[in-house]
Amino acid sequence: MGQCVSLKSEELYTFNKIRVHLPIRLGGLGVRGLTHVRYAEFIGGVMDGIPPLLPQHHDDGELHGKLNKLYVEYWIGVNYLMPEHGPWSKIISRNESALGYGTNLAFTSMCNKYHTMIPDHENNLSSSDVLQNDSSFAGFTLNGEIKQGSITQCLSRDLEDATKEHLDRIYTQNEGGHFNHNMERLSWYNTVEISTQCLRVLPNRDGILKNDIFIEAVRCILGLPSHILQLFADGHHFIGRNATVVDAHGIMVKNTMRC
Repeated sequence: MGQCVSLKSEELYTFNKIRVHLPIRLGGLGVRGLTHVRYAEFIGGVMDGIPPLLPQHHDDGELHGKLNKLYVEYWIGVNYLMPEHGPWSKIISRNESALGYGTNLAFTSMCNKYHTMIPDHENNLSSSDVLQNDSSFAGFTLNGEIKQGSITQCLSRDLEDATKEHLDRIYTQNEGGHFNHNMERLSWYNTVEISTQCLRVLPNRDGILKNDIFIEAVRCILGLPSHILQLFADGHHFIGRNATVVDAHGIMVKNTMRC
């Protein structure tokens, strides 16, 4: 990413380091590595692969699964996937189970991150019904229900929403150490307006993007100093009829009278 948009890691303070990994719909850049989604994908894979193989308990009886019942009971336990026991309780408690270890690690890590982002999650409107503290319900609600759709997407979305709220809280509190320059904070407040402006400079119908425009757009969204103006923002360059000093972020350049 650094080479694509001419960003150095030291340029990103705490706030922007978190922000760049958020999806675009939440004001980020959508830049995510495999490490950011590995736990959600693991739990999603477990939920996609294992429950369909097991017998399903219904009020009118039991629907046979694709695995031998005796092996299933030894592997996961009797009354498996029943909410009062915690669907994964036995397999997690078995030290030799790699699946249990992985499920517990992945789910616990996501829960810890979620509760760090939203400390008062119980009183929060966006409180997750799947990222609770009990890993024996990983991928399930605490009622033992499986949510509709992709579990991976559901877990990822809840974490992303929590991260968005965390950044909103940092913006509101405006404490030191999160921003290198106040423009980084203000760019979060003006995300919609800035993003709309940047959309106008996307490649044309021929797929051509002018030199440095994409780099400039990314830096503008993050509230970082202008890439184009770096050579001129030394205090010795001026622009406009009133000889306005060229500033690093281009604010004075934008507002100056040039004719």
